Amino acid sequence: MTLLSSPRLALFGLVMLVLLAGGIAMFFLLGPVYGIVATGIAAFVDWTMLKILRRQLRTTVTVDGDGVHLNQYGDEPVDLPWSKVRLTGLAAAPGRGGRRARRLVVVDRKMEQMLSIPADFARFDELAAAVRERAPRFQDISLEAGESLKERLLRLLLQDVSLDGDGIRFILAGDETLSISWNEVRLAGVAADPVARNRWARRLFVCQDLDDRWMVVPEKYERFDELTAAVRERVPGAFHDLTLGAGEKLKDRLQSLLGEPPDTHAAGSEAAAGPASPAGATGPN
Repeated sequence: MTLLSSPRLALFGLVMLVLLAGGIAMFFLLGPVYGIVATGIAAFVDWTMLKILRRQLRTTVTVDGDGVHLNQYGDEPVDLPWSKVRLTGLAAAPGRGGRRARRLVVVDRKMEQMLSIPADFARFDELAAAVRERAPRFQDISLEAGESLKERLLRLLLQDVSLDGDGIRFILAGDETLSISWNEVRLAGVAADPVARNRWARRLFVCQDLDDRWMVVPEKYERFDELTAAVRERVPGAFHDLTLGAGEKLKDRLQSLLGEPPDTHAAGSEAAAGPASPAGATGPN
């Protein structure tokens, strides 16, 4: 990404210059004391903005025959091999013209990690064309009025959930089904994630193991409460109500409950947002 490739980043740099110039101008308008204070505040704000700007400018996304690779300054690199990608697409919001309305999204097979790349990212069209060419499933995603990208992806990724006396079945994107028998469930429950002050987002989780046989249903799923009550009734001994701390990953908590060592090779800071939970999006803003 370059500064001129993004109008937002160019404006960011302009605001930094205006703040510093305004602080210096206080010397002449209000005297040296107020001038020093104003310049100090402006310098502190500029330094904070510079760190954010540097992070954006040093963020790179590459697409090759192996997969999609995100290198975001200050974070561990995120690599999504094509064999682990479940869904890719170009999302566009209605009623918003121009490149800003589009985002390129890449979601892994476990739906633990999503890359979301805005249209003002350098070489966006080239990146989108490379992903469309190589990805196993690429969709042009049109958002309905008032619908968020997260809500639309949820509908695409987790198509249906059903349960009976034998177990629970998740119908996923790509006509894939994950079935877990009740007698194989080792952990189940509801995890509450802090999203804002006094606000929590809940997720229903059902886990046989943490490799491939676990799934999460976000609270926005239309039958969330019904499914939660049914799972609680079927596996009461394995059911837990969890409250996660700020920044705590659900997968790490489940590993501790199962007595397994933490996964030190998890990709990305949002990697444990949970299967089928697009809330854990990463990538350039």
